[in-house]
Amino acid sequence: MSIVTINNNKVLGRIKPVHSAMGFISTSVRGEIRWNKNVLSHIDQIGMPYVRLNGVGGRYGSNVFVDVTNIFRNFDADEFLEESYDFAFTDWVIWECQLRGVKPIFRLGVGKEPDHWLKYYNIDPPKDYAKFARICEHIILHYNIGWHNGFKAGIKYWEIWDGPDNAKAVKDNACWKGTKEEYFEFYRVIANYLSECFAGKGWKFGGYGATGIDLEDKDNYSKEFFEDFVKYVTAEETKAPFDFFTWNAITECPETNVKVANYIRETLDNVGLTECENICGCWKTNVVDPSNIKCASVIGANLASWQNSCVSKAMFSGIAAGSKGGLFGPTVSAAGVPSYGYYVMQAFNKLYKLGFQVEAVSDDADVYAVAGADVNKVSVLVTNYSDEEKEVALSTIDVPKNKGTATIIKELDLENMTAEERRSIAIIRSMWIDGPIRFKMSPNEVRLIEFE
Repeated sequence: MSIVTINNNKVLGRIKPVHSAMGFISTSVRGEIRWNKNVLSHIDQIGMPYVRLNGVGGRYGSNVFVDVTNIFRNFDADEFLEESYDFAFTDWVIWECQLRGVKPIFRLGVGKEPDHWLKYYNIDPPKDYAKFARICEHIILHYNIGWHNGFKAGIKYWEIWDGPDNAKAVKDNACWKGTKEEYFEFYRVIANYLSECFAGKGWKFGGYGATGIDLEDKDNYSKEFFEDFVKYVTAEETKAPFDFFTWNAITECPETNVKVANYIRETLDNVGLTECENICGCWKTNVVDPSNIKCASVIGANLASWQNSCVSKAMFSGIAAGSKGGLFGPTVSAAGVPSYGYYVMQAFNKLYKLGFQVEAVSDDADVYAVAGADVNKVSVLVTNYSDEEKEVALSTIDVPKNKGTATIIKELDLENMTAEERRSIAIIRSMWIDGPIRFKMSPNEVRLIEFE
C-alpha cells in the first residue's frame, strides 16, 4: 500500500508555472499561421503561463520567426531606421501570446543549426557586439514601448543567445561558432547595455539555454562553462547583470533533474547570485509515441518534481503538434488530437489556478504527488511512475471530504469502457467520500482528485 498524506494546514507557497512551454504551437510557417482553432482551444485549456521563444518555426526560425537574424535581416543596415527591421511574423507570435495570456521569454539570438557541419549561416559571434546590443534594444522598444507600430507587451524576460556551451570544440558547436571567452564578453556587452537602457523597468536579462549539464560526467563541458560563466559575470572587472539562468534537462528522470536544479542553485548562491532565477528552459519525455501511456507518468512525475524543486519555472518542449513524446497525436492526421500528456498538463493547470501548494507527501518513491488549494477546494495530482499496479491510500488532514471528482488518465481499455468514456482519454468520475480513500492505479496512471 502506497500512502499519500495531504496536509491542508501546511501551505508551502504558490503553485509554480512549471507547465509552461518551449517553442510555440507548431514547427512550420503554415502550421504557425494557419493553425486551426480546435488546437488553439486545446492550448488554452492547458493554461500555459509562459512560453520560451526558442526554436519557434523549427530550423532557422523558418527564416521569419523570432531570431535576431530574421528580424534584422542585414547586419550592415542602419539599426536606428525602422525599415531595417522585419517584425511581421514575430508580431503574430506575440499577438497570439497576448490573446492567450501567455507570457513570453524572448530569446535575443539565433536558433541551433543542426546541419552546421555542412554549412552554417547565423551562429558566428556577431562581428560588432555593441551594434548587436543596439539591435536588441530596438527589438525591446518595439515589443515593450511601441516603437515602429509595435506593442506594449510588458515582456519581462530577455534571454541572450542560446546554447553557447553546445560543444567545447568550435567546429563541433551547432549554436555558437566562437570560444567560451567570446561568449562571456558578448554577454557582458549585451547585458550591461540593455540593463542601462531599461533601468528601473523591472525587466530581466539572462541566458543562456545551457545544453547539457551532466553531474555524472566529470569532464562535462556544460558544467565547466556554467561555473566559469558565473565567476566571470560576478568578477569586479567583468561584472554583468545575470537575472535568470535557463538550462535544458537532458533526461526525463525527475530525480536526476532535481539534482541538477539543486546543483545550479548552489552554484549561483556560492558566487552571490542568490536572486538569479533558476529556470528549466527545456524538458521532455524520451517516449517517442505520445499515444504511449508512459508519456502521462513521465509528465506527471516531472511536474510534481519541478513544483517541489528550487526552479521557479519549467518549459516543456513537446507543445507542438506531432512532437515526439508530446501532447498531441503522433501523425499528421492526428496532429490536433490530444494525447495522454495533454490531459496531465490540463490537470496540473487546475492546481495552478487554485493558487497555493499544500503539503502532499508520498511514502513510495514511484508515486509522485502534488497538491493545491484555495479557500474552498483541495486537489491532488497523483502519478504512478512505474510499470506496476499500485494500491494507493490518501491520508488527509483538514481536507473537505463530502464529495469529489476523480480525473483518471490511464491506458485505454476500450472493451471495458462506456461510450462516454471512449470519447476522452481522461475519464471523469464523481465520488462520494464517507470513509477511507483508497484506489488502485494501473501502470503509469495519473489521477487528479478534487475535494470540495
